[in-house]
Parts: sequence; structure tokens; C-alpha cells
Amino acid sequence: MENFADLWEQEPTNKFGGLNEDMSGRLQAANEAWKAKTGRDLPITSGARSAEQGVKLWGERGSNPNLVAKPGTSLHEKGMAADISPEVPAAFLDQFGLHRPFGSKDPVHVEINPKSSYSPKQASVTVSGAPASNNFADLWDNTPAAETPTEKGQPKGFTQIAKAAQETNKPISDVGKGLASIADIALGAVPAVVGGATYAGARAFQKSPEEAQALAQKVSAPLESPIGKALGVTEDPAYKQEAVRRAMDSIGQYIGESADTISKKTGIPKSDVENMINTLSFAAGEGVAATKGARAKLSKQFNKAFPEMEQAPKPSMAGVGAAATDKSTILNQALQNATPELKAELQKLKPEEVNLPVLERHIEADSLPVPIKLSEGQATRDPHIFSEEMNSRGKNKELATRYNEQNAQLVENIDAIKENASPNVYGTNHVENGQSLIDAYLDIDKQRLANIDSKYEALRQAAGGDFPIDGVAFADNALNSLKKNLKTEFLPDSIMRQVNAFKRGEPMTFEQFEAMRTNLASEMRKADRAGDGNAEFALGKVREALEDLPLVGETAELKILADDARSAAKERFDTLDADKAYKSAINGKVAPDDFIQKFVINGKKNDIDTMVRHLGEDSQAREVMAAGVVNWLKSKAGILPDGSGAFSQKGFNKALSSIDPKILNIVGPEVNAQLQALGKTARNIQERPAGGYVNESNTFVSGLAEKAKSGAEIGLNYTLGGGVVPVGTMARTAVHNVKEAVKVKQALKPGAGVKLKDIGKK
Repeated sequence: MENFADLWEQEPTNKFGGLNEDMSGRLQAANEAWKAKTGRDLPITSGARSAEQGVKLWGERGSNPNLVAKPGTSLHEKGMAADISPEVPAAFLDQFGLHRPFGSKDPVHVEINPKSSYSPKQASVTVSGAPASNNFADLWDNTPAAETPTEKGQPKGFTQIAKAAQETNKPISDVGKGLASIADIALGAVPAVVGGATYAGARAFQKSPEEAQALAQKVSAPLESPIGKALGVTEDPAYKQEAVRRAMDSIGQYIGESADTISKKTGIPKSDVENMINTLSFAAGEGVAATKGARAKLSKQFNKAFPEMEQAPKPSMAGVGAAATDKSTILNQALQNATPELKAELQKLKPEEVNLPVLERHIEADSLPVPIKLSEGQATRDPHIFSEEMNSRGKNKELATRYNEQNAQLVENIDAIKENASPNVYGTNHVENGQSLIDAYLDIDKQRLANIDSKYEALRQAAGGDFPIDGVAFADNALNSLKKNLKTEFLPDSIMRQVNAFKRGEPMTFEQFEAMRTNLASEMRKADRAGDGNAEFALGKVREALEDLPLVGETAELKILADDARSAAKERFDTLDADKAYKSAINGKVAPDDFIQKFVINGKKNDIDTMVRHLGEDSQAREVMAAGVVNWLKSKAGILPDGSGAFSQKGFNKALSSIDPKILNIVGPEVNAQLQALGKTARNIQERPAGGYVNESNTFVSGLAEKAKSGAEIGLNYTLGGGVVPVGTMARTAVHNVKEAVKVKQALKPGAGVKLKDIGKK
């Protein structure tokens, strides 16, 4: 039933409903030109919107990478704007008087350019009521909606409409009677679906099995070869022509390659190839046959109906042996590390069947602390598959559930990575981590000061209790240093008065020495917080003179102790000068809220390495730095401390790239690799691939599709059920359920997309 389902579920080609007449005309002209150029419809992802849709988009603007207008102000609501994929160049749009007024801020938004001199070309004349193209979907879409039966009779059935279309504009005859044969094959599942639905309905109304079977046969029989019967060509030789069928079968295996290449591989004339490619595109639905995924479907479909056509042997490929060896090695490694579910799927593959980029993405997501399952579109990065999955999330519970699970798993992973980076640290945000880091520096400084004090005390005891410092020599040295550097006037008055007192001969006791050290430290912290570099420099020169310890009557024993004390004090001051974070912590210059941001996130790599060295690579303080980094990344991903919020790969990866590779020395290679893998996996989940056409509102495309399907459904209800038995509804429901179940199962299975397709290898 796959073939009919594919046709039934195709989205309509008319995406201009509800638009202003001028806007619609320009877009349709652009669409025709784009189709002629690329073979595809213009990638319009959103057009006219209702007020309700505008309100919904405004509420979701936080997760929308593009600009969102306030409800009631959007030109989409007035039918004067559309969203078109950025793959369409601005120069192309300009030909039709269209432009992107917001540039890179909203690269999909397109409006009429008021400065353009564009004028529409004379509309082509067509027969009134005739479909605009030969595409089967267009014929179906143009079927008039069913009306209530009148005295003039029942509404026209599908066969009548098809025959009328042939007579008025001959859309089907243009592609030959062989096309009718192909279309009937594509619709071959209709009798089975409708017949089965009719049987079930009859049984529900208490009909016997025999009666139900007879009714099912009566209803489904007219659906066999509907196109051929409508045109009266089922017995025509052209309809039965085996050569056409076998040629179609052959070409179906090479869809996506150029007509010239296919011609060389099959021996079929190039012009015939081009015509048949158009036919195959018609049979599979516009836009689908141009994708790689359609090749296997069409090949399987035609193989069932036609004898296999002999093909020329494929040329051997150089390097295949080496490639197979590499794939074998990578596959074996993947099997050793994969989770049980993924491993079970990978065990079914041969090395030559493996799509390496897809396997690597699955393994990357699977290797995270909390393994994440990627969908087929996310793993393959195929724009068509990715977009179809995203556009179906609103109506498909399984896809919506998977996306919600992935968001939760991304958040769980960032918490698990933080636990790996800092198992001995508690702190749910980088502000708490900043305070912990300040406290760690203060503890280190407290230990250093205690060590220096003990050395001064040893010197005092060795001197018999008197501290043998020459106060006059200290004052002279301090004042000479200030004068030499032209900093005398910047020394605070309170310190200058104390220095002058010692210059006048006042003895310096041990208590006065300690008090002088304390006063200098206090004034230096004050100057640092105030950003007064001159005062801080002047105070530093006085501190150096004091720590030089000019002794009175210095002996060899006292010199050793004095040198030891000088060395300890100098080491502390040198460390403060080298480590800006250390100095800021003891001076109280930076608040905990900004400490991680200033010295870790925005710090230079050399300064960060200095912090790690001073705090200790294996210390809890280093873990605090790591926790601060991960918590900061978490906040940039849009996750609150309580774990709520939608994970933003854009915010996370932007933040991560800004601190890579300088964080390597903080978090270590293992955690850094996990952060990188998390960023890549999040990008694969959320970022639309180039050429994608994700419908952000999730309503425009699906709404048009539902409208077209309902029209066809009503036609079948009247044609086959006489307006009483809802055969069309029953058939469509059955087909839709089967198709969606198969599609979702394929998209969500472990390792989806890892196996290379037999046709159209990626």
C-alpha cells in the first residue's frame, strides 16, 4: 500500500492560498522560473497566516532564530509576505520585484520591493477549467469539491473528470499512453485499500462475510487501472508496451543523476531519458523523485510490475578494498562501545553497507553520558528527511515525544558532564562557583601569610626578642624609590606620615613592622578596587622597601633567617602580580557574580593556565573552575539552575566556541571531548541542514495538505459510496495510518540511516 499512500500524502503544489493577488502572482512567476532552473518548486516554507498563527509564533519567538512580528502587525497576516529558503539568491528574487528587507537578521522573510519596477508578464491563455499542469497531483487537486446531489445528478466522479481533462487540455496524452500505465501502477494499492475498508464497514453494519465480500468487490473493481479505463487505452499496445515499462524500471534506479549519465549507463536515448524522468517525478509526487530517498521506492515499485531490464556491468571503483577495511575497523569499534539497542542494529550491517558520516553521528550521540537517539533526518542531515520529520511533529505523537526526550537528555547530559568535571563540588550556577573560587584563593593566601609571619617571628626570636630593623634605612629606601619613579605625590598621606616618622629616627618594633605591613595591604586593596594604579604602584614601592628588611647589626645567623622571610614575602607578592584572579580575590575587587565570567570565560589562556597552576591541577579549586565553566555553558544554552528551559544548541555552541581551547586545562581532555560531542549532537538535532524547509509555525504546509486530501477524500466518498458510505474517508484513514507508522518507525529506529541504500547511496 506504500505507492498509493505516497501519492495521497503528497503536499499540494499550490502554496499561494490566502496571499494578496500581487504577491501571489509574483511568487507563482518566481516558482515557475525556479522550477525551470532547478527542477524543483520554489522552497516556500510559510505564506499567509491567520491571526491565531501569529499569536502562536509570537509566543514561541524565543526558539525561533528569525525575527517574529507582534500579532496583528505581520505582513504574513495581510497576505503580503512569505518565507523562502535562503538557498534562493536575492538576485533571483529581485527579478520578480521581491526582496529580503531584513537581510541576515531574517534571511527567509520575503516581501514586495516597493522600489522595484517589476511588472507581470501577460498571463498565458488556458482553457477555462483546465488544470494548470500535467502533474497527476495537480489533476487531483483541481477536482471540484463535492456538492449536494441535485436534480441534475450526482457530482462528477474521478474517471469523468480525468476524461474531461483529456478532452479540454489533453494533459495526460502529452506524456503518452505509457504514462497512464505508470500512473495505474502507482495507484495499484487503491483497490486493496478501499476494498478492505468497505469489507470492514459492511461487517460493522451486521452484513454477513459473503455479503461484505461481494460489496467490497463491487466497490473496489472500478478502481482497477482507473487512468487507463478513464482514457479507454487499457488494451492499447502503447499502454501494455513492455519496453516503456522496463525502461522506466531501469531509469528509476538512477534518479538524481543527470540525464546524460543515465543515458550512458542504460543505452536509452537522452531525450527519452529526460521525458521518462519527468514521468517518474509525476508518479512519485512533485519534488520527491528528485530526492535520493525516492530512488529505492520507485525501483521497488516498478520491479514488482515489470521484468527486470538487463543493465551494463558497473565499473569497478579504485580504493574500494581500502575503504571497506576502514569501514570494518570503524564498525568494529562502534560495536564495542555502542549501547545494546544501537549495537543490535549495527550487528546486522556489513562494512560495505555502512554510511560512515551517519554512523559517526549516531556513535557520538550514543557515547554521551546520557545516550541520545537521533532520528533519521538528524543523523543523515538530509534536508528533505529532516524537514519532513520537523514538519510532522505537530501531528505525530511519536516524533513530538522523541524531540521532548532529546531536550531533556541534552539538559541531563550537561549536568552529568559537570559531575564528571567536578565530582567534589556543589554549586548549581556560576555565581556560586565564583564565590567558591574566591574563597579558595583566600584560603591559599591565608596559608601563605601564616608562613611568612612564622618566618618573621623566627627572626625576632633569634635577635633576642628585639626586631633589628633599621627604620631610617627603610624610610630612605622607600622615599628614594618613590622619587626615582616620580610617584611620591601618589602615596596616601597616612602612609607618608608613618614613613617620615621612621626617617626621623623613631625605632621600628616587631609590632610596628607588622602594623606597617597590615596598613600597606589595606591601602593597596583600596587602591586596586578604586582602579588607582598610581597609588597602588607607590604603595608597592614602600612595601618592597619594608620587605627588604634592612637590619641593624646583622649577623650571619640573622641574615639567613631574614633572607628566608624576604623570600617568602617576595614569592607572595610575585604571585599576586602574576595571577590577576588571585589579586582580585584578596582585594575584593570583583563580585562573585562576575568572577567566573571575568577571569575564566573572558580570561586569556595564559592567565587561565596560571590560575590552574596556582590553585593546583588536582585541587578542589580547579574543580570549582570546571564546574563554573559548565554551569556558564548551561546558562548560555537557555537552561535555568532548576533544569527547566529549552536547550538552545545555538547558544551552547556559540559559548563553547568562545572558550575553546583555553578551557582544556580547566576541565581536562575527557570532559572537553564530552562537551564537544554534546555541542555537535545538539546541532544535529536542532539546526536545519542547508536546503531544509522547516515550517516554523508547523501549520501552513500541513494545513494546505489536509485541504487537498480532504477534497480527494470527499470525491471518493461520493463517487464510490454514493454520498452514504464514507469509502474515501475510510480508505484515507487506513492508508494514512499505515504510511505514518512505517515512516515514523523508520525515522526513529536505533541507527536510522546508517545503512547505505542499494540505490542512490549517500
